[in-house]
Amino acid sequence: MGDEIFFQAFTGRVTKGDRRKLEIIQAALRSISRRGIHGTTYDAIARELGIGRSQVAYHFPSFELIIETVMKYVTKTAQAITIERVGAASGPRERVAAYVHAAFEWAERFPDQANALVLFYHLCVHDPLYRALHAEMRRTGLERVTGMLAEANGLSPRSAQERGLLVQTLIFGALTTWLSIREPALTVTADSIVKLALER
Repeated sequence: MGDEIFFQAFTGRVTKGDRRKLEIIQAALRSISRRGIHGTTYDAIARELGIGRSQVAYHFPSFELIIETVMKYVTKTAQAITIERVGAASGPRERVAAYVHAAFEWAERFPDQANALVLFYHLCVHDPLYRALHAEMRRTGLERVTGMLAEANGLSPRSAQERGLLVQTLIFGALTTWLSIREPALTVTADSIVKLALER
């Protein structure tokens, strides 16, 4: 799933440079997951790929651009899983359940991405650039879940948005708990969030 997600950003033929950018982003993602954001440097990324630091800097002139691209890659991967699951759901209530379960499926399939996302939230506390990026990512998900909740539960737009914010917060909290202590089981947690989301 990773390559096609990344290359959706390019039109026409994918070049050797585009492939190198993907390699850099994937190496940065692994480094962030294993060493944290502050332990991830141009040198660490270059070492992981067996290339020179200058090649990393050529494709990504600022570290902020690396982080931004990694987070967009992570978000696009999670969104692709969500869209696939929601699209396969048979009705409004099933779409809400699919939305919730997709977040947990993504975390299980791509734990490095989930780790990186949780670490990214720490940056959002201190840096307005990352906070703005996070706000945009969250707004997209909130719009999606709000619409589904309004349809599934017959909620007013305001009530659906409030419930959507709650669902997002519960998903993030559950993922953070799971990533940090590896319990409780994600499917049990997802089912509990779905039940709360669908209460009338």
